[in-house]
Amino acid sequence: WIHYLQSETVDEETEYSKFEKDEAACKPDVENLAEQCRSQNLPENAPESLQAACGELQRLLPLLK
Repeated sequence: WIHYLQSETVDEETEYSKFEKDEAACKPDVENLAEQCRSQNLPENAPESLQAACGELQRLLPLLK
């Protein structure tokens, strides 16, 4: 998902490199994703698994209150 958030073309089958020893580099992208999920403003071209995860997050958030 991070590669998608960094505007790369991705698919659900390919394995992508990790950010070993530089995990913090993706923090702004993760914060952006969190906001997109919270506001239900995820782009339509987001990977299906990411769309499903955001939907699940929306389902679970009320249970945490």
